[in-house]
Amino acid sequence: MNSDLVQTRTRLKETSPALIHAVIATEDELFYQHKGVVPKAILRASTEEVLHRPQATGGSSITQQLVKNQILTNEVSNERKFKEILLALRVERYFSKDEILESYFNMASFGRDSSGKNINGAATAAEGIFGVKANKLSIPQAAYIAGLPKNPFSYSPFQNHGGLKKDLSAGINRAHSVLKRMYAAGYINKDELNQALKYDYKKHFAKPSKTINDDYPYLSKEIENRSAIILAKMMAQSQGYSSDKLYNDYLKYKNIVYEDNHGIYKGKSLQEIAKIHDYNAATLTDHYNLFKEFMSNAAVKLESGGYRIYTTINKSIYDDMELFAQNYSGYSPDQIARDAKGKILEVTGRDGKKSTGKRSDASWVDSD
Repeated sequence: MNSDLVQTRTRLKETSPALIHAVIATEDELFYQHKGVVPKAILRASTEEVLHRPQATGGSSITQQLVKNQILTNEVSNERKFKEILLALRVERYFSKDEILESYFNMASFGRDSSGKNINGAATAAEGIFGVKANKLSIPQAAYIAGLPKNPFSYSPFQNHGGLKKDLSAGINRAHSVLKRMYAAGYINKDELNQALKYDYKKHFAKPSKTINDDYPYLSKEIENRSAIILAKMMAQSQGYSSDKLYNDYLKYKNIVYEDNHGIYKGKSLQEIAKIHDYNAATLTDHYNLFKEFMSNAAVKLESGGYRIYTTINKSIYDDMELFAQNYSGYSPDQIARDAKGKILEVTGRDGKKSTGKRSDASWVDSD
């Protein structure tokens, strides 16, 4: 099932050392020394926030960021921050540094890929942004990707509908900042820094790739909608509802709204239109809202649940139908020659071929 979110998991050992170094230098330079939190970093970030200064680095360790993104809500409060710190300390007790770092690489948001889809995970970012495997990232490429999680959609080089942004300066400037941090941390030398700062990012960004939604937009939408209906019915059934009854009332309600919007029953309210059809308006409304919620939940599940959808559509037949529709120039009537009594003497088809024969009650029959 295609989703607006693309995510591919990878192992830490399959990740470029340059990317590991870039992330640690940028997000948490003391990652391998601390026990989950860095008190000085938290204090520094808090001071910068109080004084309204731009934060050079965040106050949250990589472990805290993982906890915040995977366990806690985005609520901004001292209570949530306290929970984040406690949970980060617990995570460090039960998981190794490499396990924590691997989880971060697989769960962090990296903005958009070249087709405009949202991407999570370093492996997805490597292929979606530069068209390479995560273990093949160069130093400047790694720096660019490492800089994205701070503000993924502002730094992303791609627009939400795919294709490069006109102004790429924000992401490139961020990458240069990451490169300088890598140099300061000793991960790269002066020559590597200077070479990376000259890197032509625009030349190396991935080209947009076509998806099934691009080739078959209407068909994909219809398949997704029908799949959501099936899943919504299953969800309704599992909660003790009559799924067919809910769905039928859902359709009836939509039909009434359509009739109301198109003025089929002018001057009539929804309740009055329902009464014309012998429907109970209150019941229809309740069932519509209920099934609509099931549909919404089903759509989310389809996008994030890893579902595979199978159809009975024959691709070659469908493609032939599409080709015919695209090249259709309209039918012209056959030219028919009749005698004075209306008897068909000859039929000339669109191809110019003439046929003679006799007429039966049901059709024209060639005498050949």
